[in-house]
Amino acid sequence: MRAGGDDGRPGAGGAAPVGAAGASGTGAGGAQPVGGAAGGRDWRAVGRKAVLWFLVAAIVLVVFWLLARYLPGWWAGTVGDLVHGEFSLGAWWGLFFGTVFTFLPVIVIGQTIRRWDGWEPPVLLTGFGLLLAAPNWLTLWVAVGPHPSARAAKVVLDAEAPGFGGGTAWGALLGALLGVALLLLWRGWRRRGKELRAMRHEREAAPGDTP
Repeated sequence: MRAGGDDGRPGAGGAAPVGAAGASGTGAGGAQPVGGAAGGRDWRAVGRKAVLWFLVAAIVLVVFWLLARYLPGWWAGTVGDLVHGEFSLGAWWGLFFGTVFTFLPVIVIGQTIRRWDGWEPPVLLTGFGLLLAAPNWLTLWVAVGPHPSARAAKVVLDAEAPGFGGGTAWGALLGALLGVALLLLWRGWRRRGKELRAMRHEREAAPGDTP
C-alpha cells in the first residue's frame, strides 16, 4: 500500500494552489502599494524644503535690512576720514576704489566662462566676485538708495568726500575695460598656445607617417 500516490509527487494536489496563492498575494497584493508609494510625491520632504527656503529668505531679508540701515553711514564716515573734504583726494580715492573693485570682480567672474564639471564652481565664483565689488555697491547705494539712512549718508559723503562718487564711477568704467581686455588677451594667448602645441604634435608625428 502506497501513501501519497504512485506518481512520486507527494502533496502535488495541494502545493500548486498554495504557491499560486503566495505568488498572487506577493505580486498583486503587495507590489502595487509599494510602487504607488514610490511613485507618489513625498509631501513631508516638500514641506521641509518649503520651510527651509522660507527661513533662508527671512534671514536674507533681515540681513539686508540691517546692512541697508547701518552700512551706508559707516561707509560715508570711513570715506570722509580718508578724504578730509578735499575734492582732488576724493576723486583719486574714488578712482582707486572704482578701478580695483571692478577689475578684480570682472576677472573672477570671467573665470565662469570656462568649462566646469558642475554648477557649484561658477556659482561660487560669481558670488565671490560680487562680494569683491562691495565698496562700489556701497557707494552706489549711498548715491541712489531710497532708504533714509542712504540719503543721510549721501549728505555726509557730499560734504566730507567731494568728488568720490564721480571718481568711483570713472574708476568702475576703467576697471571693467581693463578686466575685459585682460580676459580677452588671456583667452587668445591660451588659444594660441593650444594651436602651437597641436602644430608641434603634428610635426613630430609627420616623419613616422611617411613610408
